[in-house]
Amino acid sequence: MSASPTFSIIVPTRGRLDGLRRLLASFRATTKDINRIEVVLVMDEDDDATIRFEYAGVPLKRVIVRPGLSMGSLNMAGYEVASGRYIMLLNDDVIVRTPAWDEGILAAFRSAADEIVLVHVNDKIFEDRLCTFPFLSKTYCEVAGGICPKDYIRYRIDDHIYNVFNLLSVLGRTRILYLPDVVFEHTNYVLTATGHVEYRPDPVIHEKDTKTFDSLLPQRKEIAVRLAGIIDQHLQSNVANLRKALLDPVMDSVALRLPEYSRIWSDNTSLSSENTRVTIGIVSANLRCDHARLCIDRVKKHTRNFDLIVLDNNRGPNFNHSREINRIISICKTDYLILMDDDVFVEPGWLDGMLRCIDLSVGVVTPLHKDSSGKLSYAGVVMRPDYSGHHTHCLDAPESGSPIQTLCSAITLIDLGKCGHLHFDETYNKYFLDIDFGLRVWEAGFSVVCSPYTIVTHLGGATVQQGGDLSKVLFEQQRQNFVRAWIKTKRYTKLEREVWGKVPAIQTILGVPSELDSLLIRNPAEGVDDFRRRAQAFFVRLRHYPVLLDYSRQRICDSIGGERPTVDESELGHLGLLLDICDTAIFIRPNCDDLALSHPEPKLVQATRRALRILRGGLQMLQHEQKRFGSWKPALLPVSYVTLKRLIISLWGHETFDRLETKWRAMRIRTPDRRLALQVPQFFLAVLFKALTSTIRRTGDPPLS
Repeated sequence: MSASPTFSIIVPTRGRLDGLRRLLASFRATTKDINRIEVVLVMDEDDDATIRFEYAGVPLKRVIVRPGLSMGSLNMAGYEVASGRYIMLLNDDVIVRTPAWDEGILAAFRSAADEIVLVHVNDKIFEDRLCTFPFLSKTYCEVAGGICPKDYIRYRIDDHIYNVFNLLSVLGRTRILYLPDVVFEHTNYVLTATGHVEYRPDPVIHEKDTKTFDSLLPQRKEIAVRLAGIIDQHLQSNVANLRKALLDPVMDSVALRLPEYSRIWSDNTSLSSENTRVTIGIVSANLRCDHARLCIDRVKKHTRNFDLIVLDNNRGPNFNHSREINRIISICKTDYLILMDDDVFVEPGWLDGMLRCIDLSVGVVTPLHKDSSGKLSYAGVVMRPDYSGHHTHCLDAPESGSPIQTLCSAITLIDLGKCGHLHFDETYNKYFLDIDFGLRVWEAGFSVVCSPYTIVTHLGGATVQQGGDLSKVLFEQQRQNFVRAWIKTKRYTKLEREVWGKVPAIQTILGVPSELDSLLIRNPAEGVDDFRRRAQAFFVRLRHYPVLLDYSRQRICDSIGGERPTVDESELGHLGLLLDICDTAIFIRPNCDDLALSHPEPKLVQATRRALRILRGGLQMLQHEQKRFGSWKPALLPVSYVTLKRLIISLWGHETFDRLETKWRAMRIRTPDRRLALQVPQFFLAVLFKALTSTIRRTGDPPLS
């Protein structure tokens, strides 16, 4: 036996000598270098037959424990005496089938210098779906505090280890190596009626171990974070070696006095594309698509003095927007970086307009956005004051560079000299990555500014269709991450109190809740006309901030509690008046300042405007999907469904839609014909038209629930 084996195979066993003998025989027959391995047998002290067991030709190590230990404890007992560099958890009902398996396993581990790898062999039952017999490095075990927790009675140990590496994949480090040709056949199975093999655990013990597995998720997350740190350390050491290699040829120090190695800076110097070179980094899912090509063409046509980095994910799996942005930041060699999505189109002078806003206090600049129809769609991000993480765009263009709470990362100028140490948080792979980054810029002592001197066209939703099921799920998951990171830790309120409270442009937003409170609790001495004027002035200021209008409306409704009061009611009449003024403000288009709040539109006109906006959005969605698929047919049904759902909910609320959907599903069950699916638009439109006309005949206005 070698003094230092490469592999330690931990095998808890009790009273199954035939199976154990068969396992060891398969090791002896298939292992290329038997001295590379040690088989650590973990046995109970009252199991005399196993204690006396001998097998020649395979290096054995014995661990004797008291009877009745959990499987987790048995594995840990074996781990504590294991001397191999790589460790495997195995059962005594396995047959090793692959010759020279040790060569393949060793090659897999050597593929990662940091040794943070889960080598996954083929057990012929779960195969690539679950790593039943995990092979791990000592490095992993030291980080994890051992091979596995002792809490598991019999099951879910493999799930526990597998999940750690799945979490590591979420962090952008995929380190599970499945070897389909290395077979460790698990013979503990039953044949189903269809002839398939199936593993059947004890349901009572499995349920207990499942509760343990669920409770240990926070622990697994911590392990994944520590493993990612080790991987990053190794990568960073490689970067340092590359940098040393770049400097090795330098022998003449005086020859390095080059003008391009310095830049002029003074209080009177304004940055422009004449005197400042920038890096433009574009992240794309498919450079061949029309909007990506147009994006790059516009950059090259309307920009000078820049380096261009393009990352094309090619719609690959595990795409993480934050990770791709961080890759660009890590290789940027200029002081200023423009990050850009591939659905952003620039215009002449765009770069100068953003550089113009850089000064000693500004860390990040974001431009104005317009949508494909030319309408202003973004002038910064405004957070909802209820600390929920919800937010919308500001729709009011400032006259000069103006501080904003946070930003949309579709196109962003970063001063790397100030903010290069602030990488994007890779736990946000689609949403909130820019919200989080903007807040951390403020937290670091620099401001986030919106430049009115640059306006770009931003399509939005070119990668993940906005409003789709996937989009909603991702948004909600990452909103909860944001709340945990910023709200529950009080970082956000500290930012409000210590930073934003000193910024006049943001103080107006922070003061909205207290101003609204003064309207909700009316001063009896204040006349109705004075109250109306004060309320109108309040909502006039909010008309460019959809999230603040929505927040205000919700607060008013919560204060009302029940049925909407009329304006002339003595107790709650002022709340009814507030709600009328708020609803009117919500339906005024932000760019139409000539619409007076004192002359609200009729509810039928409001409803019609909403319906037209929703139908226009559905048409744009259909056009987008047609470009994506090359045909409108695959998108017709899902787009029709989403559009009609929004339309019905807008007019009559979720309950009405749920009733209609229930009727549709019942009809679908009664008539299980695939062609019936083509009738869904006609069905919903017919019901919608009937309900709308009957309501108007009865009341003169559709109810706005």
